[in-house]
Parts: sequence; structure tokens; C-alpha cells
Amino acid sequence: MFDTNFRFADMAATTMTRRQESQCHGAIIVQTSWTLFQKASRQGWMRRAWAGITRHPHRLLTLSSLGSRPYAQHYGGHQTVAIDKIIGSENRIGDFDDRFYPLRSQSKDRWMSVAGARIQGVPLPPVDLIQVGDRYFVRDGHHRISVARTFGQHFIEAEVTVYQMSGPLPWEKPAASPQLAMEPALGPCCRSQVAGGTS
Repeated sequence: MFDTNFRFADMAATTMTRRQESQCHGAIIVQTSWTLFQKASRQGWMRRAWAGITRHPHRLLTLSSLGSRPYAQHYGGHQTVAIDKIIGSENRIGDFDDRFYPLRSQSKDRWMSVAGARIQGVPLPPVDLIQVGDRYFVRDGHHRISVARTFGQHFIEAEVTVYQMSGPLPWEKPAASPQLAMEPALGPCCRSQVAGGTS
């Protein structure tokens, strides 16, 4: 009789201990996620303030800012993409800056949820990107990219749709012609001789 009571008491104590450990573990994850969000938000605020002083743009690009529409598109498959190559967003340029630091407190809950999953080792689905030239725009997965960058991750798994655009893209510099490339190496005297011939 007493032995049975002791076993029940021991089981209850073990259950209580496990519950407390679980609650403690959950509280640590929440606190860590909150600390990381604050750090990322602070970085975003400082970059925004610095951009206001230097007039240096810090926002994500939009597809409409490219000046042309895609004339064709196709599925590019599953890719491992360098986060530094992700420069724009399809529809959320006000929520994150160009380094995916969060700009609004409304992002907090979702951001912390993704960070908590990352801390616990929960696999996250690939992000959804649009490839334009050799750069990428986010269709879905802004928070996952932001969290990944905060954790020091340089690459992210993505499902990619490729857009083919007409005309040059803003980040592409036209190649200089051979004549223009050669002329700066020649002095004014030499250039005049090249143009008018030698006497």
C-alpha cells in the first residue's frame, strides 16, 4: 500500500519536474528570440538613421523599379542562394531594409516564431524567390531570410522562378568599348596623333 503511494508520488514528482523543465526551456527560447529580434531591429534603426544622414539608399528594390516587365518566366528549380544576392521584394519593401533587418514592430511575433524554430532545430521550408539576372527578389520568406542573416547564415535554400527582362538591369554596367578602354592610357598628345595620323 505504502509502496504504491510512493510510486504514485514519485511519478507525479517526475511529471512535475519535466513540465517545469519544458516551461523553463520554452521561456529560454522566447527570451533568446526576443533578444535577437531587438538586436536586428536596433541594427535596422541605426542603418535607417545613417541613411538619412548620408542620403544613401537602404531600402529593398521593387520589381516595378526595374523599369520593365518580364517578357518570359520559367521555374528555375530548387537552388542554394547567396543571401547577399537577394536585393528586393515583390511586395514588402517597407517591412525590411536591404540587409533584411526588420523595420516594423509588427514583424516581431512572426520573426520570433521563425527564430524559435531555428533555435530548436526545426526544419524550415525553402523561401520563394524571383530571379532577375543574377539577383533575387523575395516572393515569400522575408522573415526566414532576416532570421538566417541574424544567425550569420550566408546561403539559404529557395524555390526559384526566373524572370527574363528586356533591357539592361540597374546593377549591370555596360562594358566599355575597346577604344574607350584604351584611350585613358594614352596622353593627349598621343590621342591627337592617333586621331590625325603621324607626320
